[in-house]
Amino acid sequence: MVADLLFSWVNNFLRESVATFAMAALPIPAVAVPTVNPDNNQHSPNENIRLGNYVDGIKTIAAILMEKL
Repeated sequence: MVADLLFSWVNNFLRESVATFAMAALPIPAVAVPTVNPDNNQHSPNENIRLGNYVDGIKTIAAILMEKL
């Protein structure tokens, strides 16, 4: 039981921190922009995103990428 809990925690920690690790390792400024609905059940078997959030996320990221530095 303890081993299962530990494995679950490590597995979730690694999945969630890959992006954070990559952003920290790159020698450039970076930002994370969440585009999901609050009840999306991240990293669970029934993870989901609402279509409206998906479309809004595409628009948001496109607008960020088009900004002049």
